[in-house]
Amino acid sequence: VMTRIIESFEGVVGEILGDGILAFWNTPDDVFSHPAKACAAALSQQQALGPLNEEFQKLGLPPLAIRIGIHTGEVLTGNIGCLSGKMKFGCMGDPVNLASRLEGLCKTYGVGVLCSQ
Repeated sequence: VMTRIIESFEGVVGEILGDGILAFWNTPDDVFSHPAKACAAALSQQQALGPLNEEFQKLGLPPLAIRIGIHTGEVLTGNIGCLSGKMKFGCMGDPVNLASRLEGLCKTYGVGVLCSQ
């Protein structure tokens, strides 16, 4: 559900790390108004939790809660890795780290989404 939402707003799912998703916009293709699309995807993901948690409750499963950090900036993107080992398309840099820290601060402030300015 969450990956489909990201892709529906022209985002790219770069990695699924345990219970987390690294998503990015505006690479490898230019995405018009990518900051707004990232924010819209985050809000749509939060809205999708209600029906998803209702289904989980019917199955006797615990509810899910998600936290999302959003930051925009210039990052290094491309094929990352080594030729003799694992390689993937991804992004890295300070903006990625800041988005991760914003996600962590969601718990401190009791919110589902935090965006930088």
